[in-house]
Amino acid sequence: MLVQHVEATVVGGPLAALGVLEAVVDFSLRKFNYWLKVAADLKGTLIDCALEHAREARHRVRLELGAFVGYSGIRLSGAVQGARVELEAWRVTSLEVEPLHVCVARHMLNLAERAALAEVRTGQARDLLPRLADEVGEQGLGLVFMDHRGT
Repeated sequence: MLVQHVEATVVGGPLAALGVLEAVVDFSLRKFNYWLKVAADLKGTLIDCALEHAREARHRVRLELGAFVGYSGIRLSGAVQGARVELEAWRVTSLEVEPLHVCVARHMLNLAERAALAEVRTGQARDLLPRLADEVGEQGLGLVFMDHRGT
């Protein structure tokens, strides 16, 4: 139902990412006695503030542990700040253990037109983090957002 709502609501173009974020929140507000765990409101504002302090060029990756439906991954891609995909030198890498969540998050990134800035990898952090560390180097992570079960 969430995916269908977002697909029916979002229009492509420069504001697609903001449209996806708004559609996800709108969906959760329309459902009586339904809570969709996304990093909106105060938590979203905290993410946006953290992004302002994590813009150093030497940091190449913003890491998210737990992608769920892709909401915070889109937010981490700089959507709220209006970051332009072709100008950014960093990427968002989300790690997600649930295959269904991986598919939904990737689809949301595509709808938001942020797939060039973000990826969702399938697996557990303990298995994926060593490979990611090898790929980006010691100083590659500019921000780590832990929003998954157990954190």
